[in-house]
Amino acid sequence: MRLRAGELIGREVTDAAGHALGRVEDLRAERDEAGRYRVCELIVGRRALAGRLGYGETLRIGPPFSWVLHALRRHEHPIPWEQVAALDDDGRVRLHPEAPRSPEDRSP
Repeated sequence: MRLRAGELIGREVTDAAGHALGRVEDLRAERDEAGRYRVCELIVGRRALAGRLGYGETLRIGPPFSWVLHALRRHEHPIPWEQVAALDDDGRVRLHPEAPRSPEDRSP
């Protein structure tokens, strides 16, 4: 399936039972051997401002700005693409039944 990032960003994400988990605020992609980009994670939450500014989870920044980045990222929850079951006709992203229900259920 071929999609553009804009076709995913803004979609509501639900678990298999239809409970809303948030909206796709951003995504992470990796380049494959053929040079094509593939989505590897959806970033779900209310805001993903820190990620959009390039301050991803691998960035280490010290005081005094670390608390600002933590505050900006506290509502971001990555969902691996493998946990996506379907892109429904109503515009929702539905997860597999075995996918964790909430961010707290996800282990690092």
